[in-house]
Amino acid sequence: MIENQTTTASIFIDKSVFEIFINKGEKVFSGRIFPHNDQNGIFITEGNPTGTYYELDYGRKTN
Repeated sequence: MIENQTTTASIFIDKSVFEIFINKGEKVFSGRIFPHNDQNGIFITEGNPTGTYYELDYGRKTN
């Protein structure tokens, strides 16, 4: 548990794989999840989080 300190989290999600890096890798958590179609978000229950959301286009390129 991280209490009463500024904490950074980098969260990467791709279909069924996610990786979470706390404080630039001080703590790391990876996993797979198979959500239902209506489960399409992240819900934070504590603190006053701020952040930036980036959507990456990783589509396969063809010649």
